[in-house]
Amino acid sequence: RNDVDCAARELGQALRRQETMNRQMIELVRYRDSYRQELQQAMAGSLRGDQTRTYRNMLERLDRAIERQGGILSDQAGVCESARSRYLERHSRLQALGQLIVARQEAQQVHRIRLEQHSLDDLVQSRWHPVEQLP
Repeated sequence: RNDVDCAARELGQALRRQETMNRQMIELVRYRDSYRQELQQAMAGSLRGDQTRTYRNMLERLDRAIERQGGILSDQAGVCESARSRYLERHSRLQALGQLIVARQEAQQVHRIRLEQHSLDDLVQSRWHPVEQLP
């Protein structure tokens, strides 16, 4: 049971990290899109060459950050999948063990009932057919 609980916690932590990383990715993409739109608006007006380079450099850095974040997200997806597999394997094992325990208990109960029935049959037979006494 402890293994299953531990695996469930690990899976939960991995999924939370993935969600945080997804939010970071969304924010990076939004910021890049907003910055790109700002560049387009600035280009519609008068924009000096050095300002254009600054915008473009920033967009390149944002694109690289998004690419890195994509790689990190991909790695985290693998971590989540591994954690999910560990949890499912441990949970399956616990369920199988539980089923074995129940089956064993049921078999023991059937055995006890048979023993009781056998004892009752012997008792009934001994009362109905008393052992003949030898002279």
